[in-house]
Amino acid sequence: MIISHKHKYLFIEIAHTGSSAISDTLCELYDGKTILHKHANYREFEKNASEEEKNYFVFAAVRNPLDDAATSYQKYINYPREKYKGNKRNEKICDFIKNDDNDFGDYLKAFYMHPYTNQLNDNKRYCNYIMRYENLSEELSKVLRLLGIKEIKPLPTRNKTEGKKNYLEYYPKEKDVIMHVKKNFGPFMSEWGYNFPQSWSDIDINSTTRLITQIEYEFIKKVTLHSSKYENYSSKSGDGGFLLKQMNNLKNLTEALYQKINEK
Repeated sequence: MIISHKHKYLFIEIAHTGSSAISDTLCELYDGKTILHKHANYREFEKNASEEEKNYFVFAAVRNPLDDAATSYQKYINYPREKYKGNKRNEKICDFIKNDDNDFGDYLKAFYMHPYTNQLNDNKRYCNYIMRYENLSEELSKVLRLLGIKEIKPLPTRNKTEGKKNYLEYYPKEKDVIMHVKKNFGPFMSEWGYNFPQSWSDIDINSTTRLITQIEYEFIKKVTLHSSKYENYSSKSGDGGFLLKQMNNLKNLTEALYQKINEK
């Protein structure tokens, strides 16, 4: 998290949205300084913020989740297992990709079993502006104008994922994979104005599945608002956590309800 008392702004660093490049630029050129930790949430900041600081201009960034998933996958391919030592979830994903010869479609099915969410779901209500990753340099320029800060130079590209292709090249054409992606990425994409590729338009999920997934998505968002520390709940599949069990219970109850309705 980056703050500037001179310019009265607060930048929330959402993972995989170019936050490293933005944070470095804010600190180097626009009187920013690091507080708390890299992916801190606004509620962590709010606990000790002064009334003046709570009125600072708050901004963050959003990224197409299709692109985010492809980037995460490529990073697991790039990095050795030792990088994730001690993180059981990341070790599990790394082993899944490297040792079992699974492809991107298998990765999506195994580790995106529930509706995609990220840190932005918990922080957006505090933001004055949310930048689009797809036009990040122009978006940061706009933020600087809103703050009345003269831009010194354009945002540089940093921390680029080695070997990363256009994200659509990662997605297989199999119908079951596309339906899985539409189901679990759809609610977030709809909320943030992203569209699926036109080539997928003839593959869709039924209205009941779409509604059940939307209920799950809203449930996850509600839970994050009451949690003390954010976790990427959508990627916790298979860890046996309390939230995962509750989501499965909610899904089972909802499906049972619709089965009863359809029987009448």
